[in-house]
Amino acid sequence: MNSTRAADYKGFLQVFDVCTIAMNGNTRGATDKRCIAVLITQVVPYTSPTTKATTYRYTWLTKVGYLARNQDWSDLDYKPNLTGTLMGIDAASADGSKR
Repeated sequence: MNSTRAADYKGFLQVFDVCTIAMNGNTRGATDKRCIAVLITQVVPYTSPTTKATTYRYTWLTKVGYLARNQDWSDLDYKPNLTGTLMGIDAASADGSKR
């Protein structure tokens, strides 16, 4: 891990943390954006019964709604200086039934 990412590293994300997701291939062509901002709305811990290791999956909210599935940390780039309000993401007005 390089020094710039190490400064922003968190063990796991918390609700209302803001991250970016890099767009690639056809998705990037459809969105016309290099990356999009997401707001973490739910953290789901999972403890493996065999190894007893705990991992976390996250539910994300974008400006236009929830993403279809929970994801792990590998796709996220944590941004400590961003907030949901600053990025135009309003968790209060989002429809949770459209996950």
